[in-house]
Amino acid sequence: MNPYLNDLLRIMRGRAAITSLIIIILFSLLVGYATAFHFVASRTNLANTFYMVTNYYSNSTEVHYITRAFNRYGQPLKEAIVLYELKETATLNPIVETFNTTTNLGGFANMTFTKIPPEDIIDYTTVTLLLENSHGRILEMYSSFTSNQNQLAYGMQVVMNPRRPIHAMVHIVYLGPPSDYGEKVGLYIAGNSGLLAQSLAFSYNYTFITELSNFTVENIPIYVNANNSANFYIGLYNSSGDAVSLVSSPLSFIPPQKSVLTTFYSFAYILMPGFIPLLAVSAGCFYFGRERVEGVLESILVRPVSRSDVITSRFVASVLPLSIASAIGLVVIDLLVGSFTGLYISGFSFLYAYWSILVMSAGFLGITYLLSCWLLSSGPLIGISIAVYVLLSLLWPLLSLAIQSAIGLHIGGKTFIQFFVTMLYLSPSGYISLGGILQTGNSPILGSLKHLSTYGLTGTAFLIGGLAWSVLLFLISLIRFSRYD
Repeated sequence: MNPYLNDLLRIMRGRAAITSLIIIILFSLLVGYATAFHFVASRTNLANTFYMVTNYYSNSTEVHYITRAFNRYGQPLKEAIVLYELKETATLNPIVETFNTTTNLGGFANMTFTKIPPEDIIDYTTVTLLLENSHGRILEMYSSFTSNQNQLAYGMQVVMNPRRPIHAMVHIVYLGPPSDYGEKVGLYIAGNSGLLAQSLAFSYNYTFITELSNFTVENIPIYVNANNSANFYIGLYNSSGDAVSLVSSPLSFIPPQKSVLTTFYSFAYILMPGFIPLLAVSAGCFYFGRERVEGVLESILVRPVSRSDVITSRFVASVLPLSIASAIGLVVIDLLVGSFTGLYISGFSFLYAYWSILVMSAGFLGITYLLSCWLLSSGPLIGISIAVYVLLSLLWPLLSLAIQSAIGLHIGGKTFIQFFVTMLYLSPSGYISLGGILQTGNSPILGSLKHLSTYGLTGTAFLIGGLAWSVLLFLISLIRFSRYD
C-alpha cells in the first residue's frame, strides 16, 4: 500500500486523531457559546421591559377602556394592577378619580366608566394609566377620550422574537368595539429607503406583509437583514388606504459584523492557543517522535520505502486530522454564533481564521518533528516539546510585554505596537491574533488600530509568515531525517 495512504488511514482511525476531533468540536462549542452569550448577556432583561396598548370606545353615558400589558417579547403580563386616574380638565383645579382593575391571564384589563358624579363624562378627558406588579409601579402612560367617539381600534408595538432574539416581531392588539370586528386592515413595512405616511397614496418603497381582521392579538415575525441602526416603518392601513396605526422602530437587532468578529477573535485569542498547539505537539510526539527516538522506524525503513516518504506521510497524515477538525470546529462556531446574532462569518473571514489554526497546527508539528530528529530519547523529546509549547503559546504575549517593559518602550506607541506584532509573527500561536487584527482592526491587548500596514500587518505578511511556520521547520526535519545515518 502507498505509504502516504497507509499512514493516513492509520492515523485517521487512531485514538489520538478521534480524540483530537472530539476535543476540537467540544472546544468550538465552548468558544461559539461564549461569543453568542456575550451578545445575549449584553442586552437588557427584555422579559422585564413592559408596554401597554390601550384603546377605548364610548357613547353618551359610558367609556369602555381595554388595556393589554405585555413585555418586550410580546408575552402577557398577568395579574398586574392597572390604575386609571381621570382628570377633569375643564376647570383650573382638576379633580382626580382613581379606578383600578387587574390583568387576566392574557394580559388584558377592562374598565368601563359610567357617568362620574356629579359632572358629565365629557369633562373627564385625561386618563393616566399606571401599571403595577409585585415590584411596584413599573409603567405609566397617558391617554384621553371624548364622549361619543372611538379611539383607533388597533394598537401596535415592535417587540423581540423570544425564539430568535435578534429579530423583531410586530405585536398587534385589536381593541375595537364589536361593531368594528369585521373590518380588515393590512400590515405594511417600509425600510430605510421607504416611508409609510398617513395614507398609502403618499407612501413609497413599502411591502405588504399580511391582512388582519377580527379581534387580534398576534405576533408577526419580520426578518430584516440590517444592523441595529436601521429604522423601519410599520403601518396598519384600512381598506381605504388610511393609516390606523403607525410605528417606526428597528426591526432587527443584529449587531454589526465587525463586533461579532471582534468578539469571536477575543475568545479565540484567549482559548485556542492553549489547546490547538498542545494537540499538535501530542500528535507529533505520538506518531513520529516516539517511534523515531525509540528506533521503531528502523523496522519500517527496511521495506522499499524512502526516509522522505516516511516523514512526509507522517507529517501530512498528522496535519490532516487537525485541519479537518478545525474546519468542522469553525463551522460549529459560525452556526452557533449566527443563530444568536443573525450574522455568519464571511468566506474570507473564515479562511483567515482557518489559516491561523492551520499555521498553529503545522508549526507545532514542525517543531516537534525537528526536535525528534535531534534528540535521542522520548523523555527529553516530550519535556522540551511541552516547554516550547508553554513558551510560544502561553507565555509568549507576557514575554513580549516583559521585553518591551525592560527596554522602556512606551505602551501604545508605534514602536511598542510594531514590536508586539513582530513577536506575534515569531510564534505559530500568534497567528490567530494576527488574523483577528487584520479582520477587525482590534486587539485585546493593543486595542483599536488604524493604518495596519504601518505596523507590518498585511495579508501578504500574514500568508508568508504562516507558510514559513507551516513548511520551513518540516523541510529542515525532512533534510535531517533523510540524511540520518
